[in-house]
Amino acid sequence: MWFLTTRVLFTMVAVLNALGTTQAFRASLVSRIPPPRVRHVALQMSTTTASPGQETNAETVLWLRGLSNTFDGQRYQFKDLSLSLAKGQKVGLVGVNGCGKSTLLRCIGGVEKAESGEIETLKGLTVVYVDQEPTFPPGLKVKDVMFSPSGSPAMAAVWAYQKASEALATGTEEAYDKFQEASQRMDVTGGWEAETIANQIFTQLNVVDLQDKDVDTLSGGQRKRLGLATALVRKPDVILLDEPSNHLDIDAIEWLEAHLANRAVTAIVVTHDRYFLETVCQSEVWELEDAALYRHTGNYESFLEAKEVRLSSQASARANDLKKLQKELAWMRKQPRARQAKSKSRQGAYHELVKKTAKKEEVKSLSLEAAKSRLGSFVLAFDDASFRFQKADKQILTSFTYEFTKGDRVGIVGPNGAGKSTFLSILLGELPLDSGEVVQGETVRFGYYAQAGMDFPDGVRLMEYVKQTAEDALAKEGSTVRTDEQGNISIQGPKLSGEALARQLLVRFQFPTSRWQDLVGKLSGGERRRLQLMWVLAQRPNFLILDEPSNDLDLSTLAVLEEFLLEEYKGVLVFVSHDRRFVDRLAGHLFAFQGDGIVRDFQGSFSDWLEMEKEAKAHGGSAWQDSTLGGTRKGQSDAKTAASRRLSGKEKKELGGMEQAIGTLQKQAAEYQSKLDEGHKTNAGFSQLAEWASRLEKIEAEIAAKEDRWLELMELADA
Repeated sequence: MWFLTTRVLFTMVAVLNALGTTQAFRASLVSRIPPPRVRHVALQMSTTTASPGQETNAETVLWLRGLSNTFDGQRYQFKDLSLSLAKGQKVGLVGVNGCGKSTLLRCIGGVEKAESGEIETLKGLTVVYVDQEPTFPPGLKVKDVMFSPSGSPAMAAVWAYQKASEALATGTEEAYDKFQEASQRMDVTGGWEAETIANQIFTQLNVVDLQDKDVDTLSGGQRKRLGLATALVRKPDVILLDEPSNHLDIDAIEWLEAHLANRAVTAIVVTHDRYFLETVCQSEVWELEDAALYRHTGNYESFLEAKEVRLSSQASARANDLKKLQKELAWMRKQPRARQAKSKSRQGAYHELVKKTAKKEEVKSLSLEAAKSRLGSFVLAFDDASFRFQKADKQILTSFTYEFTKGDRVGIVGPNGAGKSTFLSILLGELPLDSGEVVQGETVRFGYYAQAGMDFPDGVRLMEYVKQTAEDALAKEGSTVRTDEQGNISIQGPKLSGEALARQLLVRFQFPTSRWQDLVGKLSGGERRRLQLMWVLAQRPNFLILDEPSNDLDLSTLAVLEEFLLEEYKGVLVFVSHDRRFVDRLAGHLFAFQGDGIVRDFQGSFSDWLEMEKEAKAHGGSAWQDSTLGGTRKGQSDAKTAASRRLSGKEKKELGGMEQAIGTLQKQAAEYQSKLDEGHKTNAGFSQLAEWASRLEKIEAEIAAKEDRWLELMELADA
């Protein structure tokens, strides 16, 4: 209704202008025109869906022909790629970090130019690329980016209309003329509808409140949301998304999934989020490996099955080629030099076999390992902790009480801005509480994987950096570290080579030997994340804190990290993540940040929590108004209530000695029972038998009481 009101008032101004009314009177009327603004509205989703089957028969919109690119002029990222993309297809692009996925997207999007080959699209097709870390021209306001005239003609009309609306405040004839012209342009281009849709997208991706900020002051997450929003507003024919779910909360991720899945837009998506991949990319999955691209029809699960078959087939083919090579090698050795000229075709075939069977550099599966560090019986506890983030005027914690115990695995979930990362900073001791306290055990050794990444020395070679990391970690153990001219390290007697240790780490973290001498600044975003993970684990943590660990890691690395945390790592794990599968697999329970200092301890999976939230919203309330809503699992009323159900240090000590105490009492009871049974043989008198019976009764009562107490403590221990 806003633009209708504006148009009515504008018409009145135009009429009064024609009648010759005074400028002051017209200006007073203009002052009543409400300024253009972005409104919070719910997006009405289209239900038109292009199925995978329909997409394969659809019109081709994009072609790649002989596309090649290298890291350094010699090592290929991709080579001779030739393929096409149909209208409405949604393709997932996967591969290990650093293989060239982002480079391929940038080439298709026209951001970079491939070294050879060509890319062709249908005439008039709009292709939009959203970078993993979007950048914007400096000095702009967010609203200038939101309504940039560089988008569609309709958005250009919206931008011009907003500028003309702002100029009306001057009250000049020129401002009135421009406003009239801009309003007519909105009619012609469909600007009114475009503005409404834009507002809906901006609302869903939480950029509405950012519009008056300078783009230079935005955080990485805010930049990502702004980049996604401005790309979707342009209504592209083809959209290229590099890690689109990074920095989004679960509501925004689910909205984006539905927005892409329910539209005929063509998409190529690089993502670590397996649920997102399964939901959106139903057409094909492309895998970039060893500079070649393998296409698999179907979703991610189908891709995994097909890849297993492909790798098995490649292994069989190589084995057959090796057998042929052995025969040809024997033939080559038997040939006299004088006759070799007559068999050049066979010699050529031999050399082709040699190339074909040459063993590629083996990139081993990522293997994670962390040296164990002892963790004492007391780990860490919050006691009646409160914290308000003054800069943002937000309450993060209110009377929060909780004690972490050995093996605790806590997933932290909640909307963006609720204070999840701030809580991690409090946990690490980086932010002081307003009231209450955090008490840390003496043996706690933190390992912190920060969402923002690490500042690496870009001018240092990868091998040198990893070597220094290994030596620093060893030095922190208090060992005597000596390095000779050859780089050998002596630690309490045995000599270790720092370079050998670095080689072991590089292989374990899946860095091919061809990259070892590269500068750290040349690494891809995903490779830098693997390097960060290596550094964190090298510190031998027993209290591991991970802030969005799945961001930027490739799918194979993510799977290995999960297995390591499930099977190998025995310390405390606290992590923030919006990756549903990651949280479901690893979290023993959740801290659900609700805002305003409210933290719920939810004894269930992330999927359970999401279902409860959806069901509660459908009933117009909060899942926590009815703790049994959605099933038998209960969300506790607050963290302090949950903490009261957990063992205190004194109770842990009591539980530790309970079984031995019960066993001792049972032995005593057996002895008195035996005395009573044998009393007639020992000629025991009546008074003696009565005393034994009385003592047996007391011991059995004590056993019963201790068994009840043991059950009570065990319930608390399992909470």
